[in-house]
Formats: sequence, C-alpha cells, structure tokens
Amino acid sequence: MDVGGCAVSRTPVWRAAAGERVLPLLVRPALSFWSRFWGWMFAPAPKDDEGLLLSPCRRIHTFGMRFAIDAVYLDGDGRILAVEEGLMPGRTGGSYRGCCRVLELKAGAARRFGLNPGETLTFFVREKNKSRHLAESGF
Repeated sequence: MDVGGCAVSRTPVWRAAAGERVLPLLVRPALSFWSRFWGWMFAPAPKDDEGLLLSPCRRIHTFGMRFAIDAVYLDGDGRILAVEEGLMPGRTGGSYRGCCRVLELKAGAARRFGLNPGETLTFFVREKNKSRHLAESGF
C-alpha cells in the first residue's frame, strides 16, 4: 500500500472514527522523529482517503510540499481543537493550546468528513474480524 507517496508496507495503517462514525480514511501514523520530519515533504498529493497523523506534534509546516492540506489539531484525548482548511505549500500552521497531535489530510477532506472542533477522533487498527482501539495500547 502507498499512502501519500510513502511506502507503508511495514507501517500499520490505522482507521479513524469521529464519535460513532467510522471515517472512510486510512491513516498512516508518523510517530518517530524522522517520519514526522519527512511527513509529506516532496511526496505526491495524498489520495482522498489518506491521512497522516503526526504525534507528538504541536505545530506543522508545509515547506517542501507541492499541494495544499487540511490540518486537524487534536489534544491528548483526541478532541479536535481546530481545523485549518486549505493550508497552502510554504506556510506554517497555527498554534493551539493543548495540541499534541495533528492529522494532515488532502485539502477539502476535513469538510467532506464533517470534522469540526469539539468532536473527538479515535484511531484503531482493524484486526481479523475485530477492532483494537489504540487508546488500549497507550496512544
């Protein structure tokens, strides 16, 4: 599988839910320094159903990117603090008190998925015939 131009064969792909709604979204976790550093820099634009979750992360930039993104800023409980839509290449995102993770999506996806401040996102791994919420493993 290829997420945002980055091979993720060794990286588990996560799913996301907003409240009770499971989103049609494949999330690649960027949990190490280098995976967060490279993110989507120099990569082709993500597909409509692809996201990149940067954690820990308080602020983002789009330097080295060739496409606009939506940025969804989350606190430690997964509550959406802010959504920045259409963040153009060569820009820095905002700073939001309590932010510790940022979900990057293709521009327009946050609105299409109906993501709004105050909602809570949860991430889970779909395993054979069951789902394991990542909160159970300390994420």
